Amino acid sequence: MRRRPSLEIIMNPRHAAIHATLADIKRLAPHPEISRATLEQLKATLTPLAQRTDLFPKAEFPIGEGQHGTIYELARDPDGRFALYASAGAAGKFQPPHNHTTWAVISGVFGEEHNVGYERVDDAATPGKGQLSHRWETTCVSGNAVGFLANDFHTIEVRSNESALHLHLYGLSLEELPNRVFFPTVDEALAGGTVKRFMAKPTLHSPYVTAAQLRAMLGDGAELAAVDVRDGGVFALRHLLTTSNIAATRACACPRLAAMRGRSWLPSTQFGQPPGGSTAS
Repeated sequence: MRRRPSLEIIMNPRHAAIHATLADIKRLAPHPEISRATLEQLKATLTPLAQRTDLFPKAEFPIGEGQHGTIYELARDPDGRFALYASAGAAGKFQPPHNHTTWAVISGVFGEEHNVGYERVDDAATPGKGQLSHRWETTCVSGNAVGFLANDFHTIEVRSNESALHLHLYGLSLEELPNRVFFPTVDEALAGGTVKRFMAKPTLHSPYVTAAQLRAMLGDGAELAAVDVRDGGVFALRHLLTTSNIAATRACACPRLAAMRGRSWLPSTQFGQPPGGSTAS
């Protein structure tokens, strides 16, 4: 059987490495609430995966045109737990102080992501108002990690001259965290000021598969599912002849498709849609 090109070298081992790591994570944190001691164990478990730079090539995690960053979903359980993302950030990207409402761990693949940790010190009695206190600072690079409990706050700033890629692991999927909040500026957070809703509906993508890679996969005789996850009306207008249509909105009703989350995707920019339209697994 002919070997797939670079995709086989990357996609399948990446999938296996991710799920082996998540199996260890689940043993360490079987319950939604964890301690700081457990958080340290999770940091030590995620870091070796992030150091596998061969599994996370820059070309498969590009930053969208005109964007400061792009979030790639790598895996999550059907119930939304144990969600892993690759966060690609352009040089200078900055996220103001925000929380997660679940535990989180970040570890570097490449580039420098400076994290500043904060503690909320008001009693949250006044809706839309709050105050933070500075606690720590760490630049997250390949070989280290930072961690957060549900009520911790932090900022993110890409300080490297080029783009950065970091693995972000959450106790719950970003799609399951509607109550996250942020402070518009650090100064306002430290002085006491406005609190707003943060990224209630994040835009998620998946690692790219090029057209050439997909063509090679379709002809190599190995098992392949090519699924277009756009809505049916959009699919009907224009689509690859080799794909079947199962809209992402129906994925939860198809366990086999749901299990494919975290595999690689063919960007659908040629259809006039955002990247992440057709999945190859």
